[in-house]
Amino acid sequence: MDFVLLLLSFLLATSHAAIYPDPVLDSRGNEIKRGHQYYVLPAFSGPLGGGLNLVSLNETCPLYVAREESEVASGLPVMFFPENPDRSAVLEGGTFYAMFAAPTQCTESTVWRAKVGTLTTGGSVSQSIGPHDSRFAIQKSDDPKWAYEISSCPCSVDVDRASCRMGCSVVDSLPKAVVFMNAAVEEVVIRSKA
Repeated sequence: MDFVLLLLSFLLATSHAAIYPDPVLDSRGNEIKRGHQYYVLPAFSGPLGGGLNLVSLNETCPLYVAREESEVASGLPVMFFPENPDRSAVLEGGTFYAMFAAPTQCTESTVWRAKVGTLTTGGSVSQSIGPHDSRFAIQKSDDPKWAYEISSCPCSVDVDRASCRMGCSVVDSLPKAVVFMNAAVEEVVIRSKA
């Protein structure tokens, strides 16, 4: 009887996890919320640079997403929008759209768009059923376990409608492991030190 109860509790726990994935957490342990601003920072600081920023190649548009040259620079804040309109928080594995919360000189949106291993602006938040180059997902990192990985995911996940069947892929221009710092909290900390 104990074995049956143990097995039943295991099955319920695993089905609960499959139905209700964990929310993505910021550096203070709070859920990443729809439309709030966050800095996307490498999990490990070092000579490869800091947070994410927008750069122009040959002074043309669209802009490219790149890391700040300085490892202590936070970059520009990013906002995340779960594709599932019923979600107020970004969930692990659920698709979302991301955009920089900053004006630019380009006419294109600041919505992220994956292009052959790089990340640019000019994406859209289209709810189309087929593959889409502005969908992304966040998963827990294997190393370190407390960080996350951002992947390009052309097909919808965690959306209540039919979707295409393509997997997610790494975006080479992003750090492999990242953390999210709430930009509003960071601003308060900086102002209180002034």
